[in-house]
Amino acid sequence: MLRSTGAAVGLAALGVTTVGTAAAHFPEGLEFTVRTPGGDDTLRLDSETHLAVTVRPSEEFDPLAKQGRRIAERYRLGVSDVVAVDGAGARPVTSFVGADHADSGLTLVFPVEGTGLEAGDTEVELRWERGEVGAHHGLSGTASLTVE
Repeated sequence: MLRSTGAAVGLAALGVTTVGTAAAHFPEGLEFTVRTPGGDDTLRLDSETHLAVTVRPSEEFDPLAKQGRRIAERYRLGVSDVVAVDGAGARPVTSFVGADHADSGLTLVFPVEGTGLEAGDTEVELRWERGEVGAHHGLSGTASLTVE
């Protein structure tokens, strides 16, 4: 922990972040798709308040093997600057498992509020926290999204 404001300012000038979780603690490994209430990948901020994210099994991670009473609470969604801050980002309000093989995966429904998404954004990041909620290690992934 830095105690000197001067040191923190100096590190900031060099582009070094001193707050939040390092990307190395959340390496890429999540594969997911995003659907808006309109059924596409365009989020309309003036009329849509939730996003559905389906996490699919991959070589790195099987969301269906990670089931448990509170597993959905370990996910966070938002723009990269938001989810990089410890515990920040939107948490899912509900989750369910696809009913057939074509839709296999864990679907999570997130509120748009708390994601930091703004008109013009083109990408959203999902993080899964290994261990307890608020853990500093896990996996991440990004998906394309158009925000209007």
